[in-house]
Amino acid sequence: MKEVKALNSIIDQVTGQELRQAVEAVCRQAREASCQLAVAEEGRLNQALEILARRIEAATEAIIEQNKLDLALAETAGQSKAFIDRLTLNPARIQAMAQGVREIAALHSRVGKSLEERKLENGVLLQKIAVPLGVIGIIYESRPNVTIDVAALCLKSGNAVVLKGGSESLNSNRFLVGLIKEALAEAGLPTDVVGFVNSPERAATLHLLKQDKYLDVLIPRGGYELVRAVVEHSSIPVLYHAEGGARIYVDPTADLNMARQIVFNSKTNRPSTCNTLDTVVLHRDIAADFLRLALPELRAAGVRVRAEQMAFELVSPALAQELELATEEDWATEYLDLVLAVKIAGSFAEALEFIRHYSKRHTEGIVARDEKLIQTFVNSLDAAALLVNCSTRLHDGGVFGLGAEMGISTGKLHARGPVGIEELATYKWVARGNGQIR
Repeated sequence: MKEVKALNSIIDQVTGQELRQAVEAVCRQAREASCQLAVAEEGRLNQALEILARRIEAATEAIIEQNKLDLALAETAGQSKAFIDRLTLNPARIQAMAQGVREIAALHSRVGKSLEERKLENGVLLQKIAVPLGVIGIIYESRPNVTIDVAALCLKSGNAVVLKGGSESLNSNRFLVGLIKEALAEAGLPTDVVGFVNSPERAATLHLLKQDKYLDVLIPRGGYELVRAVVEHSSIPVLYHAEGGARIYVDPTADLNMARQIVFNSKTNRPSTCNTLDTVVLHRDIAADFLRLALPELRAAGVRVRAEQMAFELVSPALAQELELATEEDWATEYLDLVLAVKIAGSFAEALEFIRHYSKRHTEGIVARDEKLIQTFVNSLDAAALLVNCSTRLHDGGVFGLGAEMGISTGKLHARGPVGIEELATYKWVARGNGQIR
């Protein structure tokens, strides 16, 4: 994305005082309002979310009209099909947004709950209390549904939020934020707990990265270039994954029909997402049988299959014509499109080493029946989620029963995997005594 790739080049050119002050004001107002949100009753928060869900449904046509403005600009700019898909809102996706808000409202927040307590020898009662993170900044590209998902999650968990979407979805985001603020006002909650950086300027993002006085954490959601730029220039702690994409190893002990279904779903269900399959690693002993079984279905779905030379030799000339020759670059590529790489491994150990070498530590999978081998796979790989005999597309907060998510974290501090309501809290210690001193 041009906006993101240009981020580093304008670091020394950011001089817009008014823009900096506007971004700072949004963050400051969110910080001030967060104090009221932190003490709001959960019932009031749920009321606001239900109002929001109803407003989303009632405004379906208006949302689509605003989204059409963004789509027209994206098409004029020559954006890819995957990009257009991420940007598009239709009645089904809008209904899914409203349903997602209701599902978040139904979750049980642990904020304010005692996580642990014990009485010290001096008689002091020590409690560990769950509290919101505070104010969260979200920087994201393309998907306007993120506006609703993250705002709802933050509200439910008692966090204020400052939203900065990409310029390509500005019309959609601006309208959706309006609905959020209307719902907050109707529920009697401060509207500033959801802040919105209403600017397409690249400099606005850079100013946001420096608001450590008001923001407690930043979560970037988007492509590799965006995430790396945020991590490099932020003065605020960042919760993120830089790259996604998955690999699946198919073992000789696997049910090949099951493997075919899992690979097909992992690649074609929604190829523009970060938990989509990029490379299938086939044990040499079953590679020919698997390709004969899976290749026609993949090609019929429009998937371009890039395989190493050995795969061409294992299949018939007719099937070989359906393959493209893979290069070294393919093994490390997150396609976000209908492209699948095929690697042939001579052994489980070779497959494991290949996956370990190219893993983005996001999502990896295995299809096998050998439990000892499966356990070795699980123990040997370092990823936010490992999928055993199931689709990599299942690595998702909603599917995991966590509700909508902020994204997938591949780091190891604080949160890993889907960042949902549980991960949007921290804790503080409360000591209750009756005059004890040290």
